[in-house]
Parts: sequence; structure tokens; C-alpha cells
Amino acid sequence: MATGSLTAETASESVTIYQIPKEDSSPSESSHVNLNRMLSLASVDYVKSMIADLTGDIQRKEYYMREFWKKVGDNESNKRKVSITFPVAPFAVR
Repeated sequence: MATGSLTAETASESVTIYQIPKEDSSPSESSHVNLNRMLSLASVDYVKSMIADLTGDIQRKEYYMREFWKKVGDNESNKRKVSITFPVAPFAVR
């Protein structure tokens, strides 16, 4: 990490520095996965589904898998924001 002084700031400005985690080429159990809130909840449902599968409770497994895919789908749909605007004629009736 480089060290130095920042001299381009003016009075009353604030600077926020975030550390971007480096990508782990060989993840292990101690590695951190950077997920948003919805994907974190989906991964919890997936783990619950796998636990239910190990205990032989197929109905509970299917329930948690449906919840998992619902949350993953919600997360993907939140990414697609489409905005369409049409010009309004000056004599248009509203």
C-alpha cells in the first residue's frame, strides 16, 4: 500500500477511501463472498434447502428451493430498469 499526503482537498471537503477486496483465485472456507442483501437471503434459503435434503425432508427442500429461485429472480429483475419517454405534443389532451 502506498503512503503519501493528499494536498488537493479544500477546507470542509471530505474524502472517503474504500478498500476493494482483491479477487481470490482459490477461495476457501475463510474467503469473503461479496453479495448484496437479496442474494445473501437467497444463499441462506439454498443452505436450508440442502440441509432439508440431507435429512430427507423433500417437501421442505422444495419449499426453500422455490424461495431461493424467487429471490434470485427478484435480484435479477431489480437490475433491469427501463425508462421510456415520449415527447408530448403542445396540443395534447391530458
